[in-house]
Amino acid sequence: MPRWALFIGKWLGAVVLTAAISVVATVLTAALSFGSDFDTEVLLRDMLVLCAGAVTYVSLFGLLSGRPWLIAAIFGFFWETWVTYVPGDFRRLSVMTYLKQLSPHADIGGQENPLEALSEAFQTAQIDPLTCWNTLTVLTILSLAISVAVFSMAEFLPAEEAA
Repeated sequence: MPRWALFIGKWLGAVVLTAAISVVATVLTAALSFGSDFDTEVLLRDMLVLCAGAVTYVSLFGLLSGRPWLIAAIFGFFWETWVTYVPGDFRRLSVMTYLKQLSPHADIGGQENPLEALSEAFQTAQIDPLTCWNTLTVLTILSLAISVAVFSMAEFLPAEEAA
């Protein structure tokens, strides 16, 4: 079996599992939070954006998989969490920015998040939805292509996986 096919198979499995867990969790959360009063159109939009996020993040983490896990952890828990609150266009370097732009939500809890207030004070103009979709698509294709190329050409020793 070619190595690229092995990588794509694992990638597809990870995308399907991540998207399925996200969609089920979203439906359950909506049902528990709103009962039967939730907006179906918003829920469907959120599920679509969650699936797009799953595809993009799995592609990026596939690219980072050859690196120490600490790099992926820093990316996921530090970079993606905090860079969206940085003033100006620097936020465009985060996948989360594009996902939030595609599925904006009003704060329904009534509690004000100080980071959101800071973010709103420094935010630039909204990002066009087409730009968001194009950015996510290009990022996914590039990271997936580089990941497949690296996985296909790099030597993999089973002893590395056991450690």
